[in-house]
Amino acid sequence: MFKKERIRLTAILCLIVIACQAQTADIQISDIRENFRLINEDRNLIIGDTIKLVGESTEGGFLIKMTDSNGNLRKMVVNYYGETGQNLEEYYVTDGRLFFCFTKKINYNRPIYYDKKMAAENGDNEVFDIKKSKIEETRYYFGTDQKLIQMIDKNRAVIRDKKKMADSETDILQEFRRLKEKKK
Repeated sequence: MFKKERIRLTAILCLIVIACQAQTADIQISDIRENFRLINEDRNLIIGDTIKLVGESTEGGFLIKMTDSNGNLRKMVVNYYGETGQNLEEYYVTDGRLFFCFTKKINYNRPIYYDKKMAAENGDNEVFDIKKSKIEETRYYFGTDQKLIQMIDKNRAVIRDKKKMADSETDILQEFRRLKEKKK
């Protein structure tokens, strides 16, 4: 009888720990969303120079860094342009660390140069139309320890695959650090 009670007690304790961890992640994500909102509503952010990103995509790109009145980096906006789409990345920063990253991939229906003449030459009846683009958005939430705590994919599904999360964490943090160091 004592063994069964111990097993039940262990199971209950495990459930409590799991529930507490989920609640902690929910609180962190709520805090991240609030900090994100505050940065985007801050009309006193100082918008730095536009840094051209030459050679990083087929049609170029740019990086803009935004700081608070004390010179602390708060947000970086990156846009890469290509013939068949563009990628927008937003990095949100507090105390020098990344806490949120938003990416938006826009896939054009046709290359930007694909006009009526080119379509006719290729037996196609569709031309480039920005309104027909497909958009994929992904959201990455980072804890205070710079660990990815949640990832929401283009289908608005929470990603639970640990390898995918670890790979995304590595890639995003590496890119964040690289862009942070870029100067005009």
